[in-house]
Amino acid sequence: MNKTFSITKQRLLNHLHYGKWYYIASVAVMLVAVNLLYSVTAPEYPPESRVSVMMYAGDVAEDNAAMLEQEMLGILGDDQREVKVVTSIYADSTMPDVILARIIANQDDVLVLNSEYIQTLAENGAFIPLDEHMDLGKIFSMYPDIDWADYLMVCPEYEEGEHYYWLPLGVSQGLTGIVDSKDYLGIAVLRSSKNPENALLCLEYMLTR
Repeated sequence: MNKTFSITKQRLLNHLHYGKWYYIASVAVMLVAVNLLYSVTAPEYPPESRVSVMMYAGDVAEDNAAMLEQEMLGILGDDQREVKVVTSIYADSTMPDVILARIIANQDDVLVLNSEYIQTLAENGAFIPLDEHMDLGKIFSMYPDIDWADYLMVCPEYEEGEHYYWLPLGVSQGLTGIVDSKDYLGIAVLRSSKNPENALLCLEYMLTR
């Protein structure tokens, strides 16, 4: 029952609660913002051989980001050329536009975002069901005090039944001191990812580091 994630104008209006004319007016801002961000994070390798971890919340110092990139690249296959951890420079009202534009453009694989907004994106089908594509047992067993059932949700437009579409990044003790404010963040793999298998490995690494 898997479907390709698509964001229509109506879907944008629904889950961002934008008014019609505000949305139209924001398109110009969105395009400028995305072009600027893309100029900073433009990939050098084809999407099948790279993983982009886009963090829209949770500050990561440049040296820590480089460390995580090398660690994650080391667990991937020889065909993988790059893991890129990017902290968004947009923390204002344009950020929702940037997030959605980058999803539409298939620029990222793993998303880190505040829990409330990542939940909204999950409800609209932005992420793959993690439990259908990876064994979550290792993650769950590392944090037995977490009530993981709280993170089950339904997305009937894409899959039947309950699934895990995102997980809390705050459980990761290995990211303490590396990712600021991680207790308020969620992590997920985009349905639009061109490299989901390796994106899932990076997600697991960040949760179990």
